[in-house]
Amino acid sequence: MRAARVIALAILLLSPVLGLDRAYGQPMPDKAILPSDAHLDYSPGQVATPEAQTVDIPIGTLIPVTIETPLSSKTAQTGDMVRAKLAHDMQVGGRIFVPEGAELIGRVTYSQGARRRLVAKVSPERWFRSSGCIGLQFDAIVTSSGQEIPIIAVPHYRAPVVSPWRCAGPLSVNNKGQIRPTILTALKQETKPLVVSGFALGAGLLISPFAAPIAGAAMGAAKPNLVLSPSEIEPKHKRLKGMLMGAVSGLPGGFLVTQAATRGEEVNLHEEDRIMLEIRGSFSDGATAASSKPAIKAECDRS
Repeated sequence: MRAARVIALAILLLSPVLGLDRAYGQPMPDKAILPSDAHLDYSPGQVATPEAQTVDIPIGTLIPVTIETPLSSKTAQTGDMVRAKLAHDMQVGGRIFVPEGAELIGRVTYSQGARRRLVAKVSPERWFRSSGCIGLQFDAIVTSSGQEIPIIAVPHYRAPVVSPWRCAGPLSVNNKGQIRPTILTALKQETKPLVVSGFALGAGLLISPFAAPIAGAAMGAAKPNLVLSPSEIEPKHKRLKGMLMGAVSGLPGGFLVTQAATRGEEVNLHEEDRIMLEIRGSFSDGATAASSKPAIKAECDRS
């Protein structure tokens, strides 16, 4: 009991450092955070149409978008086009700057499929991370009139991906603006096989060495998700595969075999998934350099 309390206290204290408290679990904000001092060139009585305004979107503006182009880290390639749409109206001073539903055009900047767990543990690239990863950058907002507003926008750090679909595990954004499973999800997936191996080892020590694979097989059949690769699609013969993998876990050197046979989670983005983008650079009409104005938070209510 005392050991459990110490472990719980350690997780509570380390969660802000690891990002576990904010990487997932927060609802997608229903408001865009738009600077209140963005320059709009129109008179108070004039409708804020794209043709009648000059816009400078300060760096740091946060905008919620809905994905329109399904993506998977298993098949995505760098340079693939991505489309999304604005989830809420963007307003400044009570006037609509860009309406809800405006299209955003972007591209894939990084893609790595899920790897075998053993390979991830010896690879210098994304060391110990067997899950997939996708990097995105959006380059323009297209208004209903066809006008393109150049931007540089990437997924916002630590923002969750909100999905109406069944997912293998929750997704969030790392400090490079790349989408991958949350830290907590990755830790769970890496430690699950240890549970089966530990259970089998305990049975082998307490009963007989021959009991280890039998105990592992029983655990794998009862809880196949502990030993199989995470997937959104329910695998066929799930319990049979779990039983076989669990039995291997109970053999000498079986843990290495299961690590070489299983993969991490693929990152899948579906239609209607929502992510929060952060403006890293914006261009006013006729400008040739990105705006460097600091972001000033202002609410952007959904109409």
